Amino acid sequence: MLCYQFLKVKQTSGPETEGAVLRTYRGLLYQVLKYRKTTGVVLIALFAAGIAGTSLVPPGFMPDSQRAQFVVDAYLPQGSDISYTAKVLNEIAEDVKAHDGITDVTSFIGGGGLRFMLTYAPEPRNPSYGQLLVDVADESQISTLITELQGELTARHPEASIKPGSLCWAEGAERRLKLGLAGQILQCCASFPNAPKP
Repeated sequence: MLCYQFLKVKQTSGPETEGAVLRTYRGLLYQVLKYRKTTGVVLIALFAAGIAGTSLVPPGFMPDSQRAQFVVDAYLPQGSDISYTAKVLNEIAEDVKAHDGITDVTSFIGGGGLRFMLTYAPEPRNPSYGQLLVDVADESQISTLITELQGELTARHPEASIKPGSLCWAEGAERRLKLGLAGQILQCCASFPNAPKP
């Protein structure tokens, strides 16, 4: 009943006239219905052109993140207890904090962080996995820090597979695949064409 007080319709004495927008829309609709076949062909052609045009979009269409952050993923052997993962990840976080230019480190143990941006895809739950979200003072330092941390953290924590990397914002963006071979497997694979070199 209260809405009755606010929604009052003004009474008009003469016939209601159509506005310019309604007249334009009615005319366009009339033409589309009058030339159905032509309209259908044009719509199909536009759809096909749109599909074909997607091949012209470069794969790296989405730019790299401009955020002054990067991640460090740590994978321990499958079946590792989450408390052991937490201990190792805390040690890795302390090693990361020791570098100049790093302002903050956030740890996620047993899975990735909550989706704080639409294109950030966290890792699924896994007690053998941990991730560090590292904030830096200057975004231009990220590539240097990633290179330094890769070698340093791998040497200090041989039990973990550690992968520092920049944040990939593009949907479906993946990091490069790295393969580590040792011992008899490396000798066996060396005979294959295009085999990795030791």
